[in-house]
Amino acid sequence: MLNTLLIDDEKHSLESLEIEISRNCPELNIIELCKGPRAGITAIRKHKPDLIFLDIDMPIMNGFDMLNEVKDESFDVIFATAYDEYAVRAIKVSAMDYLLKPIDSTELIDAVQKVINKRDEDPTSRLEVLLTNIKGAEDGFQKLAIPSLGGLDFIDISNILYCMADGSYTNIHTVDGEKYVVSKTMKEIAEMLSNPSFFRSHQSYLVNLHHIKKYIKGSGGQLVLSDGTVAQVARARKEELMGIIFNT
Repeated sequence: MLNTLLIDDEKHSLESLEIEISRNCPELNIIELCKGPRAGITAIRKHKPDLIFLDIDMPIMNGFDMLNEVKDESFDVIFATAYDEYAVRAIKVSAMDYLLKPIDSTELIDAVQKVINKRDEDPTSRLEVLLTNIKGAEDGFQKLAIPSLGGLDFIDISNILYCMADGSYTNIHTVDGEKYVVSKTMKEIAEMLSNPSFFRSHQSYLVNLHHIKKYIKGSGGQLVLSDGTVAQVARARKEELMGIIFNT
């Protein structure tokens, strides 16, 4: 059983989530319903939960601010959110999960199962990555924080040349020749780098359009990057790529 806290500023949201969990998630033991972030902080310090369900958009102190207050604690987080797109991408790349309100029972069950499957991992590093990337977005700090052996690596987003899929890992290559092996799928990294500078040219390649040197014609074609790397272009992505190139 996972000792669980529910944290939300709306009473009806807390109560409806409690009902859904009681009906669908026998693995969870709800120990307290916390109305607002301050009550949540107090409960986290008191109960040392295994898991918290956390609303993001709360007045005075949002969910991310609340997590900053308790980042020395160790617990898993499932977010309940209707929050902005960047926050959702940051949550995903940090290997956390989120539920859109109103809560769907199937999605709830899936999210809880993901937490259970990752119980052998340290949730502290996932929280650190999340908070770093969220803080960076708010401050205009254009670096991507990714977990590494013993800490975090910070990669200047503008210096990312391309990313290449390697099974369940992604290799991030920079303009200065550095290579970072990240235990995230290409899909997760592409979601995190979802901005006009990056284009998913192929299932295996995500390229920085600022570093394209040449396009080679073909069924889909190929992109030659500034370091000489040749990235494949999928036939299905060619038309979109041409539109981007000729409209910039």
